[in-house]
Amino acid sequence: MKKKSSQPILLILSMLLLVVVLVLVGFMLWNNTDRTPVYHAVYLNTGDMYFGELSRFPRLKLTNTWHLQQGQDGISLNKFSDSAWGPNGTLKLNSEAVVWISRISDDSPLIQAFENQQGPQDQLPASQLPEPTVEADTE
Repeated sequence: MKKKSSQPILLILSMLLLVVVLVLVGFMLWNNTDRTPVYHAVYLNTGDMYFGELSRFPRLKLTNTWHLQQGQDGISLNKFSDSAWGPNGTLKLNSEAVVWISRISDDSPLIQAFENQQGPQDQLPASQLPEPTVEADTE
């Protein structure tokens, strides 16, 4: 009786391991590249609006997150991590609750506000904040 050689199996496993390692290294290098953040606005069916760096894989989430808050003095833009319950600044989103997502242009006053604000409750003039409106489909 001939004994089957295990060389083809080892070769296949080695190739598979090499592919996995190359994909992981590529992902880590791509993730760590020095690039300008791209901010998005996310409007939820609850009426809440969040701003941050959007990631779609493996799950919809915002990092470096900001949110609009209605107060006695008007609308303020607050860093999500400065909220009373102390979140870490990452917001995982339920995709079924998202009404719309929009990229914020690089020259938007919001981008400047994100980069310039240091603490919570910094007020922005209402004219610099977007109006959260959703148009109904009339067809």
